[in-house]
Amino acid sequence: MEVVKAIEKDAGDDEHTTLLKRKCQAAIGRLRRAIALYRDSIALSFNGGKDSTIILHLLRAALALEGNDIKFRDLCVFFFPQENDFSEITAFVAKTAER
Repeated sequence: MEVVKAIEKDAGDDEHTTLLKRKCQAAIGRLRRAIALYRDSIALSFNGGKDSTIILHLLRAALALEGNDIKFRDLCVFFFPQENDFSEITAFVAKTAER
């Protein structure tokens, strides 16, 4: 999983990099706990923005690390289109859904 590899990669380990790595590891740990507790009812509201895109990647990493029978494609991921969505966001959400 590319997210896990990126977190584990030695990128100089300055103070900011180390802090970011710890935050990512903590987030993945919390997601793994949620997977363990709520494995059959996990859902993600994905709007194509930077925050939900980060959560999407961290959730994929947590699922990969869990190594169990839950696959990302089995999760409930939904999108609420809005009239004022940028066309680039709508296209990004559609492209992401195809993967």
